[in-house]
This record gives sequence, structure tokens and C-alpha cells, in this order.
Amino acid sequence: MNRVGFWRLIAGLKLEEGQVSAIPKSVLEVLGHEWKIDEGYSAFDAVFNDREDQGRRSSPSFYHIATGKEVETDFDIFSHKEAKKLAAEHVFGLMAAVRDSGVTINEHAQHAFEDFCHEVYGAWAKYREKLDQVERFSKRPA
Repeated sequence: MNRVGFWRLIAGLKLEEGQVSAIPKSVLEVLGHEWKIDEGYSAFDAVFNDREDQGRRSSPSFYHIATGKEVETDFDIFSHKEAKKLAAEHVFGLMAAVRDSGVTINEHAQHAFEDFCHEVYGAWAKYREKLDQVERFSKRPA
């Protein structure tokens, strides 16, 4: 069994080849925050697309969201309650740990999740632009 298969087994996700799981409810809740559209920089890509990796991929830092922590600054992307739900639904795979003191998340896993959220808002903006074109040039239903 490969790593992905093992993770799916642990998470209880039994997906067939090419099948995509539904987006977990905890992710949809976090997407309720206002996210900026991706502006081209990605902390994840800066590490994983670096051909001269200096060990950053395999030696990450960790973010710790303390118990009771709320979203208070632009740097905070989710609250402790949200982080705990995300971890419980295996959004970070095996890269998060829930403890009494809070939730600890591998920085690369969190950066990948942040990229996803920014990309969703970018896709939403693109959809709205397309809908605007449809509304300007097409007939409405009778």
C-alpha cells in the first residue's frame, strides 16, 4: 500500500481511482471568511518548486493555534475551533495534531490549504465575470 492509500485508510476515505471526495463541511465553513484572490505568491510553491531545496520540505515549521484562539489579525486564517474541526475531518491528512493546548499544523499543509482557499475565491471571481458577460449579452428566462 502506498502512502496515499495508507492515509485514505486512516482517514476512512475509501475512494476509487479518479474519484474525488466531497469538500468537508469544515472547509466550506472556513471558505465563509473573506479570502483575497491569489496574487501570484505561494509560500507552498516557494518551498516545493525550489529546485535547490535546502531541506525545507522535510524539515518544516509548525503553526500552533492555541485553545480558545479567535481570528484577531490578518495573519490568523482560522480560529482554534475551526482548526480543530479541520483536523477532525482530516483536511490536513496526518499533518495536524489536536492537543489540550491547541492544534498544531505542519506549515506546508497549512500553506497548501491557504492556496486552496485563495484559488477558490479566484475561481469565484472568474465565474462572476463570466456571469456578467452572460447577463450583458443573453436573454433572461421568460
